[in-house]
Amino acid sequence: MQPMAEPCKAPAENLRIQLSPLGVITGRVVDQDGVPLRYVNIYALSTRIQNGLAVTHNDRSVTTDDRGMYRLWNLSPGKYVIKASGFAVSTVSFLGDSTPAASIEAYPTTYSGGGQTRDSATPLEIKPGGEATADFTLAVDRGFRLRGTLSGIASRTTVKFEVVANNDASPVRVTLNNETGRFEVAGLSPGSYSLRATQDKSVAELPITMPASDVSNVEMRLEPPVDISVHTRFTNEPPAPIDTLEGLRPGGACIVQLQSLTGGTNAPTPRRDMSVIAGVSPGRYHAIAQCFNARATSMTLGSQDLVANPEVVIAPGSVPAIELVAAYGGGVLRGEIEGEGEAGTIVLVPGTGGDPISFPVSPKGFMLSGLAPGTYQVFAFAKEVEYRNREFVRALSGGVTVQIEDGKEAKVKIPAVIP
Repeated sequence: MQPMAEPCKAPAENLRIQLSPLGVITGRVVDQDGVPLRYVNIYALSTRIQNGLAVTHNDRSVTTDDRGMYRLWNLSPGKYVIKASGFAVSTVSFLGDSTPAASIEAYPTTYSGGGQTRDSATPLEIKPGGEATADFTLAVDRGFRLRGTLSGIASRTTVKFEVVANNDASPVRVTLNNETGRFEVAGLSPGSYSLRATQDKSVAELPITMPASDVSNVEMRLEPPVDISVHTRFTNEPPAPIDTLEGLRPGGACIVQLQSLTGGTNAPTPRRDMSVIAGVSPGRYHAIAQCFNARATSMTLGSQDLVANPEVVIAPGSVPAIELVAAYGGGVLRGEIEGEGEAGTIVLVPGTGGDPISFPVSPKGFMLSGLAPGTYQVFAFAKEVEYRNREFVRALSGGVTVQIEDGKEAKVKIPAVIP
């Protein structure tokens, strides 16, 4: 599907660009006895909408000084969650049999407001040029060590270790023997999470349940990224050739993307037939099919229906091809906003339960071609929304119903904009 915007018919004059001053968040970190903690990692996290999914970004990170103070600066206006997680960390590489000593103090990852999950955090809003404060009291206790062997290491390249819980990754302090792959993670709190090791695009991830004691003899292996083939089949003949983007088929085309659920998108390689998604690391992704002057009718990966369930786990090793079936043509939807408020995004929710469609809207209205025939609910929002979040979509109400027919144009008027 491709949104079609009306071209600008007149030159723009007297444009005014408003620069927004940046903000600062400061705070103090102490332990349960009120003693200042130094070298605590502090992160400013923000959430942005990317391809209809909420993606968390680490906008800035610092460590506390000897007074337990920190200062996060140059923050754009918006809402932030502040996270305290671990102490100043790195992967220390060494040779020989003696493992360098590392601190084993630990505390649970803690968020602004005192909660231990990102969902329970209290966000701080930074206005242009504004300041905010987030203090932390951390329950510091003895940490424990996890020892094991990491195989598949490439020489002379840094390995990054992280602990992952609830899709939230935090770096940990590790000593690693690059010759043998023997490693030791220090300062882990008891609990269940995953230990992830990353070197370039190779990834190793191991679920662990950490008791209140040291753990030894775990085995991990770095797995390289894979290339996933995309087989696209059209069920009808293309219409008359039209001007297309470089690399796309005359008459229409479809592109498949895998968006990481922890941020980032793997784009197709620049081949004319768009037949490969290159360099996909093991992990969880959301499959997206974007069609131009055409529509996707089905998409599968092995036995998984990616239309009904677009979240997919890419495992190490051989991955089957994505099979995409599409059709040229489709219906056209033309619409306008009647209600008060300025709309920025239109969302179409298909009655079949597939992935919703979103595109920007201009003050003059909108037009979208290549829509699959069927019934849709149409919504107008003032800003970008999580239209690929199934829970968000299920909670929507009050949309305008429209029926799309192949080769025909439907018109819709939207009476209200959702803030």
